[in-house]
Amino acid sequence: MNRAIGIFLIMILPICGFSQTDSTSLLAHIDKVTNDWDNLSKELQNYNGLKKYCVNKSFNKRVVETLNNFHHYDTVIYNTLVKKQRYKKSKEIEHALNDIKKFEKNYSPKSLMSFLKEECSYRREIEKGKKDSKSNFGESSYDGQINLLEAELFKYIKHITKLADRIQKHSHQLHLEKYSDE
Repeated sequence: MNRAIGIFLIMILPICGFSQTDSTSLLAHIDKVTNDWDNLSKELQNYNGLKKYCVNKSFNKRVVETLNNFHHYDTVIYNTLVKKQRYKKSKEIEHALNDIKKFEKNYSPKSLMSFLKEECSYRREIEKGKKDSKSNFGESSYDGQINLLEAELFKYIKHITKLADRIQKHSHQLHLEKYSDE
């Protein structure tokens, strides 16, 4: 009899997806990686942060690993929500899935690396022409070029952070919803 219950549980657990413990662990991971990204993004969204990313290999590696970790967990969340949506249609699930799709499409690690590579290249150009551009005015001045770069960098990093925070929020709301129905 106990063996039959054990076999039944082994067969049913994969169908149910994450258990409450697994789901709580997933939320802890998404919280940690979102918090890590939030901290890195504050540092990365200005000229000095970009310079650090461009020249400091350990900082560069931390940025890449953090975003890769976030993408790993948002994929796990996405797959969990797709399974959950089969049994329960919900606007919240649909919003979460759309945000994750948008995040994966527009802000994948590859997209971020490509963007930051271009920004590092532009930063090098600014620094090469620093002596000549110091006497210029407006956008072509050294400070003007830095301001333009920072504005673009801030906007891009802000979008990533906003979507990451929304995915984290969805994860918590759906976790609570999941266990309030039981």
